[in-house]
Amino acid sequence: MGSKALKVSEVVYDTLEGRKRKNETFDDVLRRELGLAPGLEDAAAYLPDETRKVVLELIEEIDELADFDHTVETKGASAYYEFVSPDSGLTIAVAEFSSDKGSSVVFRYRQMDGDMIYLTSIHSDRDTDSEFDLNTDSEFDELVENISEPIEGAVRKWH
Repeated sequence: MGSKALKVSEVVYDTLEGRKRKNETFDDVLRRELGLAPGLEDAAAYLPDETRKVVLELIEEIDELADFDHTVETKGASAYYEFVSPDSGLTIAVAEFSSDKGSSVVFRYRQMDGDMIYLTSIHSDRDTDSEFDLNTDSEFDELVENISEPIEGAVRKWH
């Protein structure tokens, strides 16, 4: 994609600079502020209703672990919902949504060496329920616990 220069007043520049997060460009700020960046609902749009509900609840649980900024990037048939530390500017965890060959979400977190590593996934074919049978609260609670513990460690290390 090409780029264009944009002339702004000093007050507009200062306002944009104030809204800029670590490792963010002015283009990123403008996309976010103008509503041009995709959101979580856009990323989850291709998931079946029940799967989407579970995934959104998991994301809420992750959000309760720390104060995160969020970014959503799209690449091809995938959207990446990132949980970013406002202090370090590093991505602590990511939910990768894919609409390729059915619908899935892969959760990753930043491990001790700094690499993003697989945590768990929820997969569903377009016409079936999720791979996980999360109809009971205990199964959902177990999944939340399995996701929360490594992410809490990543928050302590990288936040």
